[in-house]
Amino acid sequence: MTVAEADIRGVLIPLDGYKLLLPNVTIAEVIGFREPAPYPQTPDWLLGEIQWHGRKFPLVSFERALNVPTAPPGARARIVVCNTLGEDPRGLPYIGVVAKAIPRLIGLIPASISPNLVVSEASPLILRQVYVAGQEAIIPDLDALEETIIESLALTSDKAG
Repeated sequence: MTVAEADIRGVLIPLDGYKLLLPNVTIAEVIGFREPAPYPQTPDWLLGEIQWHGRKFPLVSFERALNVPTAPPGARARIVVCNTLGEDPRGLPYIGVVAKAIPRLIGLIPASISPNLVVSEASPLILRQVYVAGQEAIIPDLDALEETIIESLALTSDKAG
């Protein structure tokens, strides 16, 4: 089966020890890694703010948000610019997620995805843990990630004010 023949096009995003699985439509663009402008007094997983096409938005380390230690981004690191779907007026138009390498487009059909029944610690940032094409992957909850970012940034502005 080719990606063109698939029911849904997905993207496998390589992280430190994990892969995220997202529908292709949630990805606005994949760009080269650049250092973000840090936010003052935010959790270590909220790396800072980046600018892309004139818009500023937060960059996160998904692994750190799951309390998994990470190595510094290497030469192959990328930023996956994800569209957000939140209806909150305080919402963010995009969230950047650090990837260890270039994400891979993958064709998805129901038969290619199965649940991971040996699930490690649950996190509110994880919708499901699955196997896709024989690989373990995490389907993140982008709405929960967006809300967590908004709450962290609000706490920062409360401390500053």
